[in-house]
Amino acid sequence: MRIGILGTGTVGKTLGTKLAKLGHDVRMGSRAAGGEKAKAWVKEAGSKSSEGTFADAAAHGEIVFNCTSGKTGFGWKEVIDLGDITGGRAQEMYLPLWLRLFTKFKTPNVNIHVAF
Repeated sequence: MRIGILGTGTVGKTLGTKLAKLGHDVRMGSRAAGGEKAKAWVKEAGSKSSEGTFADAAAHGEIVFNCTSGKTGFGWKEVIDLGDITGGRAQEMYLPLWLRLFTKFKTPNVNIHVAF
């Protein structure tokens, strides 16, 4: 599956790396293509990874994960908005996130690990 990741922070890198290692074609997007964080991630994540702008990642993905710091409201395709799951109410976010992933991937075999 082609997946777009919007954001180059910890959540975006963690999701993108795992999805690429599972064999998905993942493109990470940031404000400008060629950023140092995104290029470093491509080297780390392997041959199934690439980088570009937010628009590049959104156009690439059959699904798109919004891993930016706010609710940007990009208006592209189906966006799974992770929002801020690192705060005090983080555990309350796992079930809704899992349900959204289950609905999209049609399998209960979705594990969520968040790196802080």
